[in-house]
Formats: sequence, C-alpha cells, structure tokens
Amino acid sequence: MPVILGLIIIMTPVAAQAFSPFGGVDCSKASDSAVCSEHSSGNPLTGPDGVIVKAANIVAIIAGIAAVILIIIGGLKYVTSGGDSNAVGSAKNTVLYALVGLVVIAVAKILITFVVSRL
Repeated sequence: MPVILGLIIIMTPVAAQAFSPFGGVDCSKASDSAVCSEHSSGNPLTGPDGVIVKAANIVAIIAGIAAVILIIIGGLKYVTSGGDSNAVGSAKNTVLYALVGLVVIAVAKILITFVVSRL
C-alpha cells in the first residue's frame, strides 16, 4: 500500500513556475503580466537582476550545498564514532559549524537583497 501511495504522489502532475538563480523571470515567455510588470531591468551591476545579485545567488547555492554535505559528513562521523568522546566531539563540531555556516549564508543573502533593493 505505501508503494502505491508513493507512486501516486510521484505521478501526480504539479503546476509550478520555474525559478532560476541566474536569470530571474523571463518576461518574454511569462504568461502572468503582474509578475512582468513588477520586473524591471534596472542597473546591470546593482539592479534586481544585476551581477551582484547573480553572484550572491551562485555563492549562496554553492555554500549551501557544501554546508549540507558537511552536515551529512558530521552525521556519519557521529554514527561511526563508536562512543569515542573525541570522535563524538569532532562530529558535533562539524554539524554545529555547518549549521552556523547556513545561518551566515542566509543572513548575508538577506543583507545583500536589502542593500541592493535600496540602491
């Protein structure tokens, strides 16, 4: 029964809009005019689709992926520590630092978005 339910969930079509961290909204193909009316080109360096925002998106994605990988590695280190207090401490530190890194990434992304929107 769970397998059938899982297949039904996977096979159910979902309407979604694509998001690209590199390009934002493509108004030439967008069907929703409200989205495109709010979408402005602005300054190519500091605008909403500028180089700074695109670079910040790319760095945030790469750092986020690295942080998730480090959380997985820390979890594996914790599971395989075998009760050794040094290994457990190292694993906990790995997970902690990865989580702190995710928070720093999120705060930096919020700050960049805030500053760029004020320019």
